[in-house]
Amino acid sequence: MKNIILFLLLLFFENACLSQESYLRHYAVNQGLPSNETYSAFQDSKGYIWIASDMGVSKFDGYNFKVYTSHDGLTDNTVFRFYEDSKARIWFYTFSGRMCYYFNDSIYTAGPGLNEKLRAFIGSGYITGISAGENDTMIITTSNGMLNLLPEFKGNKVQWNNFEITTTKETFKINGGYVTAEPVDGAKTLLTEHLTGKSEIKHLLPFRFDDFKSVTKLANGVLIVSGESFSAQITGNETLSRIRETRMVCWYESTDSTIWLGSLKQGIGLFNESNLLSPNKKFLLDYSVTSVLKDRENGYWFTTLEDGIFYLPSIQFNYFSLPNETLQYPKNSIHKASSGKIWWFGSKKLFEMDPDQIREVPLLWSQKNWDSLGTTLWNSYIDTSGEIWLGTSLGIGVFNNDLSRLKKNITIHGLDSRLIICDSKRNIWSLCHRCISEIDNGSKHVLRSVPLPSRAETACEDFNGNVLIGTLNGIYTLTPDTLIWAGAKSEIFKTRFVDIKRFNALMIGATRGGGLVIWNKDTLIQITTADGLLSNLCRSIFVENDGTIWVAGNKGLNAIRFEKKSNKMVINSFTVDDGLLSNDNFQVLKNDSLLWLLSNKGVSVFDPDKVLQNDSPPPVYIANITTDKKAIALKDRATLDYSTNFIQIGFTGLTYKNAGKQRYEYRLNGYDTATYCTQNTYVQFTKLPPGNYSFVVTCINNSGVKSDHPAIFSFTISRPFYQKTWFICLLFLLAICCLLVLTLFNIKRIRRRENRKTQLNRKIAGLEMESLRAQMNPHFIFNCLNAIQDFILSNDATSAKHYLSSFSKLIRKTLNNSRRSAINLQEEIDFLTLYLSLERMRFSE
Repeated sequence: MKNIILFLLLLFFENACLSQESYLRHYAVNQGLPSNETYSAFQDSKGYIWIASDMGVSKFDGYNFKVYTSHDGLTDNTVFRFYEDSKARIWFYTFSGRMCYYFNDSIYTAGPGLNEKLRAFIGSGYITGISAGENDTMIITTSNGMLNLLPEFKGNKVQWNNFEITTTKETFKINGGYVTAEPVDGAKTLLTEHLTGKSEIKHLLPFRFDDFKSVTKLANGVLIVSGESFSAQITGNETLSRIRETRMVCWYESTDSTIWLGSLKQGIGLFNESNLLSPNKKFLLDYSVTSVLKDRENGYWFTTLEDGIFYLPSIQFNYFSLPNETLQYPKNSIHKASSGKIWWFGSKKLFEMDPDQIREVPLLWSQKNWDSLGTTLWNSYIDTSGEIWLGTSLGIGVFNNDLSRLKKNITIHGLDSRLIICDSKRNIWSLCHRCISEIDNGSKHVLRSVPLPSRAETACEDFNGNVLIGTLNGIYTLTPDTLIWAGAKSEIFKTRFVDIKRFNALMIGATRGGGLVIWNKDTLIQITTADGLLSNLCRSIFVENDGTIWVAGNKGLNAIRFEKKSNKMVINSFTVDDGLLSNDNFQVLKNDSLLWLLSNKGVSVFDPDKVLQNDSPPPVYIANITTDKKAIALKDRATLDYSTNFIQIGFTGLTYKNAGKQRYEYRLNGYDTATYCTQNTYVQFTKLPPGNYSFVVTCINNSGVKSDHPAIFSFTISRPFYQKTWFICLLFLLAICCLLVLTLFNIKRIRRRENRKTQLNRKIAGLEMESLRAQMNPHFIFNCLNAIQDFILSNDATSAKHYLSSFSKLIRKTLNNSRRSAINLQEEIDFLTLYLSLERMRFSE
C-alpha cells in the first residue's frame, strides 16, 4: 500500500532561494504567511483567499493574513487543500486525515468519535477529495477507499460520528463521479471511472501501481494521470500519451479551453487542451508550483513549495526581457515598424517584435561600415513613400521599405540624430542634444542647422507650423527666422520638457517635474499629482485618435480622458499591481489595440481594454468594532452605553488587483446624510448622541466599480438613565406624590388658618357684644323706659312720644354701629348728642 501522496512527497524537498518574475506579486513569511511551504489556494464564497501550508491555514483579505493553527481548532497544522460546501463550511484536507471545518470565524471538529475511526481506516494513507452528498452527507475519497460520513442532527447543529464504506480501492474525486485505481499483475495499473448515470470505463495503464500518484479529468473527457517520474494523458480512444518526463504537481482547467500544468522544480505552464506538450506561457521557472487559483477578478494565484505564493493580475500580459545591448540607452527605443509590428532599438541592433516573439532585423550598412564602428541606433521615421529613416550616432541612414538596401547616408551637424520628425511641409527635422537640422525630404540635403542654447530632448511641430523644441531650460519655438524662448510667456514653459505631441489644435507636453501640460492658442492646462497623476516626473506620452493621453513616468502609467459632454477629466492609474513589469517606465506606445510600455526591466505588452478594466464588484464586510478601544462582538444590531466616548468601525473590501489601494464610501445614517470617501479601512466616531444609527460602507475597486451590496452595521446608543422611560415615570410619580403632599399640607394650613379666623371672629363677636353692652348699659335702658313711663303717667304724651322716638333712634344707631368695626367722627358726635339729649330730657336739663 502506498504511504505517500503527491503533496506528502513534496514536503521533504529542501527550500531554495530562486529567482522570480518581477511582475508577479509575492507573499511569503515576511508578508504574514506562517510558512513559505504552501500547497494550495482557494477563494471562498465571500471572496477571501485561503492558503494551505505546513504550519496552518491563512485567510487573506488583500491587507493581512489571518492565520489559523491547532491552537484555533485545526486537527492538524499541515493542511493540503480546501472544500466549501453549500452551507459555507470550509473543510480541510489535513495531513493526519482528521476532519475539521471552518464556519463563522471558528473551527469545529466533525464529531467527537469520527476522527479516530477515520484515522484507523485511512492508516498511513491520505485524503484525495472531499465533496458534499445529500442531506449533509460528506463524501471522502482516500488512498484506501471512499467513505460517506453520516450526519447526526441535534437541533440546529449537525455532527458526523460514523461513516459507511463505498469502496476500499484507491479513489480520486473527478468531474461527474470518481476514479478507482488498483494494481494488475504487479506491473500495470487499472483505472476505473465511475460516472453518475453511466457505465464504468476502464483504463489499463502500462506502469506499476506503486508509480501511480494522481488523476484528474478535464471538461473534454481527457484524463490526466501523474506518476512518480512522468505525466500522461488518456484520450477518449484509450490512447495514452506522455506529456513530460517528470511528475506533475498541479493542474487547473480554465473555462477558455486552456489548462495549467505544474511540475516539480519546473514552474507552471499554460497549455491549450488540444496540445499538452508545448506551453503557450511559462511562469516561475525552477519553482515547484503546487496549485493554481483563478480568482473572480481573473487574477491567478500560484502556491509554491519554496517561496510562498505569487499573484499574477492578468494572463493577458506579454513580457519581453531587455537584451543587454539595450540597457545603456533604453529611452525612446520602441517605434512602429512598416510591417505593423514594433521596432525595438538596442544600442547596436534592431529588433522586431509582435506580441508573441522577438527577432533581430539584419541591417546592411553599405558605407563607412557603421556596424563595426559601434553605431548606436536611436530612432526611426517611416515616410509616406515607405522609406525608412534611421537616426544613429553617426547620422541618418535612409533605407528602402524592407531595410534590405541603404539608399542614402545623411551627415548632420553633430552627427548624433536622437529624434526624427516630419513637419506639415514634409520636411524632415533631426534633433541632437545641441542642434536641430532641417532636411529636404526629396533631395535629402540638409537645409539648415540651428544651434540650441540648452540640451534638447524632444521636438514637435506646433499648430502655427513652427517647431517646438523641449530642452532643459524649457521650450523654444523655432520660426523661419529666429529661435524664441517660450519661458518668457509662462512660468511653466521654463520647465524641462522631455516629450511633446500634437493632437489637432492642442499641444501636449510631458515635463520632468511639472507633470503634463496641455495648451493651445488661448488656453493652458497643467495636470499634476494634485489632479490624480501618479508622478510629476513624466517621461513619455502617446495620444490616441480619440484623444486619450497615455503618460509614462517613474511611478507607473496614467490614462487621461476628457468626457465629451461634460469635458470632465478622468485619470486612471496603472502600476505593477495591475501587471506592469515596473513602475519606472521610459516610453509608451500604442499600436492597434495593444499598448507597449518600455521600462527598465523590459517591455510590457497588453490590450488595456481587456486587462485594465476590473468589472468584478468587490464584496465588502464589517471586520471589527471597538468601543473605547475594547473589541465587541459583531451582531446584527448592537446596543452601546451612552457613556461610550469612542467608536471605531473596521471594514474590508475584497479586491486583489489593487490590493490595499481600494477606496471606500461610507455614511452614518441617523447622524449625517453626507457620504464620505477614504482609503483607510476604519472610521472613528466620538461622543455620538443617544439614538439609532446605521453605518453603511461600499468598496470601489481600481476601475471604479462599486460593491453590489454594502456592508451595514446597525447600532443604538442608549439614552442615559435620566432620559429613560422608567426614570421619567418615576419622576412623574414623585411629582404626583410631592403634589399630593403639598396639597395636603396646604389644606391643613388652610384649615389651621380658618380655625384661627373662626376663633378670631368669635373673639371679635364677643368683643362686639361687650362693646354693645358697654354702649347700651341695661341700667340706662331701664331708666329710659321709666322716664317714658313717667311721661305717660303724667299725661305728657308729647314728651313721651318725643322721648320714645329719640330712644328708638338711639337703639337703631347702636345696632347699626355694632355691625361696623369703625364709624366716622360725625356719626359718633351724632350718637353722643342723641344720648345726651335723652339724658337731658330725663333729668330736665
